[in-house]
Amino acid sequence: MMTTGIWISIWDISAFRVIFRILRYVAMKILFTGTGNAVCYTGRAGACTIISSNESDIICDFSPQALLNIEKDRVDISGVDHIIITHLHGDHFGGLPYLFLYMRDALGRKNPLYVTGPSRIQTIVEQLTQLLYPGISFPFDLVFSEINPDDTVELASTPFSIKAFKTDHTDDSLGFIINDGEKKIAITGDTTLTPEIEKICPLCDMFITECTLIEPIANVKHISAPEIFSLASENKEVKIVAIHSDEKTAKSIQWPENLIFPNDMTIEII
Repeated sequence: MMTTGIWISIWDISAFRVIFRILRYVAMKILFTGTGNAVCYTGRAGACTIISSNESDIICDFSPQALLNIEKDRVDISGVDHIIITHLHGDHFGGLPYLFLYMRDALGRKNPLYVTGPSRIQTIVEQLTQLLYPGISFPFDLVFSEINPDDTVELASTPFSIKAFKTDHTDDSLGFIINDGEKKIAITGDTTLTPEIEKICPLCDMFITECTLIEPIANVKHISAPEIFSLASENKEVKIVAIHSDEKTAKSIQWPENLIFPNDMTIEII
């Protein structure tokens, strides 16, 4: 497809707090709070992405390390009402109990928090939260919703709608097409390179996916460097962002100009 937006990368962490506040008013912004894999190889935090538009923020995935980066750089998440989860692996949802605790004790949250994700999300998140903090309670409602492939949901009090699509990682893993009425991005979470992903990519202004492997490995359900190179080369009008990765993979070859491997706490604008 398209794209008519301006793409900007801001690498200076010391300056981005002020810039991030200003940019909330002018465009869709994506803050890559965590860009690493499950073992935080080369020092990157696990998955967490904050998407902002028209003064509204939503979060996609929340690893156990995400809160450290958020607090260290004083990212204001007090206005976040919606969290969407791609799949129920610990590096994608395991930070939620700490986020709930942070919202209670550091932010004094009272308003409901909405968590949308694959089947069993309420059961699994509640079990994990009680395992880590037996008997804990919160002064705000946690409202869980399951979403299935091809479902579209309007996120209340935000400009965002999300449409789920099936990914190839776990039995119920999902990706999301996120639309604010002007721009469209997709986030795949963990997956292999499927025909559906190849179909969705050219329809987006930005396509956020993973690149875990330097070379394909049989029966390992992740995207490799040669595969994402091919995807970017075939979709030159789309900004492709590779997360769930590491420095070694990011520097392994010369990538197409429309493909980036952001560090933690990088802002992209479309």
